[in-house]
Amino acid sequence: MARLRGIRAGRFPAMSKKQFLLTVVMLLSAVITIFPVFQHVFAESVPVEVSGTNQPVKIPMLVVLMEYKDYKLTLKDEDWNRKIFSLPTKEEEDRRFDLFGHLGSSVNNYYKEITCGKFLFEPAVENYGTSNDGVIRVSLDVKHPLTDIRAMAQAVNHAVSNASQYIDFSRYDLDKNKSVSRMELSLVFVSAGGYGDKTGSKNRHYYYGLNLGGLRRKGYVVVTERRDDLKELYAKLTKAAGVEAKYKDFPVSVGTLVHELGHSFGSPDLYNIGHLTSLSGGQKNGSIAVFPGTKLEYTRSTPCHYGAYTMVKADFVKPVILETSGVYTVYSAGTGRYNVYKIPTKNLKEYFLIENRQFEGFDRTLGTNTNNRPLKSAGIAIWHINEAFGNNENMDKKLVDIEEASEATLGYSHIKKNRNHNPCDPFYPLKGNSEFSSNSTPNNLTYNCEPQPWKITDFSAPARVMTFKFNRL
Repeated sequence: MARLRGIRAGRFPAMSKKQFLLTVVMLLSAVITIFPVFQHVFAESVPVEVSGTNQPVKIPMLVVLMEYKDYKLTLKDEDWNRKIFSLPTKEEEDRRFDLFGHLGSSVNNYYKEITCGKFLFEPAVENYGTSNDGVIRVSLDVKHPLTDIRAMAQAVNHAVSNASQYIDFSRYDLDKNKSVSRMELSLVFVSAGGYGDKTGSKNRHYYYGLNLGGLRRKGYVVVTERRDDLKELYAKLTKAAGVEAKYKDFPVSVGTLVHELGHSFGSPDLYNIGHLTSLSGGQKNGSIAVFPGTKLEYTRSTPCHYGAYTMVKADFVKPVILETSGVYTVYSAGTGRYNVYKIPTKNLKEYFLIENRQFEGFDRTLGTNTNNRPLKSAGIAIWHINEAFGNNENMDKKLVDIEEASEATLGYSHIKKNRNHNPCDPFYPLKGNSEFSSNSTPNNLTYNCEPQPWKITDFSAPARVMTFKFNRL
């Protein structure tokens, strides 16, 4: 009581500077806990940290290169090490959108960008060739499986058996449960062959089981080694330009790799929601370029970012639940503070996600996509999620759907009407549509046609940092 009287009388007890700062932090934490409305206010002024140690989370990855009696590998081990694990220099970064050559784009570069530096793959520890570069090459005494998926799975099992002499899989059984999860060790198998030949394109995520030296494993990625279609295009362009062809072979694209790896994080194919996520047809997006020394145009291929659903599913971002009316700020990945908001419904499996997508970095492809019409404007994406459906195979019952802002002016859903991946300016705000509510087009009704007691208005102009007003009704 004496201490309390001292405070009441204005005589604060003596404390060190460290104790004073700790007291202030505790008081602020209490205010934020008691009054949730302040949570987003304080979040605006605090820099985002990558992790408690400012270091990215790293998942080991093993890349196994497989060749057969009738089909041999053509790319070098170091090509694959760079394709997966490298982080480009500034010069290489500027060449990201150059289709040709092995520089300027890597799997790690992609994940570094979309997660704001919070996540990377690191080479698995192994003693084949260049030790610890994460790449092991195996020669199988069988013919190429071609289009036989089960035969490919058998080939992968043979490859694991051959590779096990170079790697101790038990070091990755971190929880000692006699299995190696996809988060303990990522597995990518590169199969000799190229697009356009009879090896086909068997790029997919397999859910079959593997025996990793006595440890169980379910799930891995298989990709075809080369893009021979690019080889033919490159030969044509260099010949027309009268220049020497510097490259002979082209590895599978980063877009294909991050698409298949997305399944490792638990997200299914989402093809019919538009070229807005690399779990849809996003890896096929590209922009037009003119090859130096010619007037010949070609499409530069690059993946766009994962959508908000995959980012949350992969645990790359924790969504902030919107419950209280107020003005909220949403950051694009380019700010280094990417965030996602979640609006629940009474159905625990159905909810809405909000993110900011700008034409920057890998997402530049959204504004230059040549496979379908490019989007006119970047902005805020509103996603409608219903996990009861499981996938996007039914246009009327989608796991993940984009609420197309353009539906208000068109009078219909462009994706649904055209039955393709092509959205028509889905981002907010859009001229003629600056509100999302139960009475707007599109609207916030659930799949059971239940109107939601909230609306979103006052979208700021498209920018890397945007705001919107959430109104609880």
